Amino acid sequence: MERARYKKVYEQIQNYDNETNIKEDSYRDIKKVIIKQKFFT
Repeated sequence: MERARYKKVYEQIQNYDNETNIKEDSYRDIKKVIIKQKFFT
């Protein structure tokens, strides 16, 4: 269940990235935060 929840969040970020053309660096930072949350909470 956790894995599905994070997959959904990743998809939302990818959609947001596509819609707004965020810089790659920002996208990577967001992913790092999610990975930290995933493993440390």
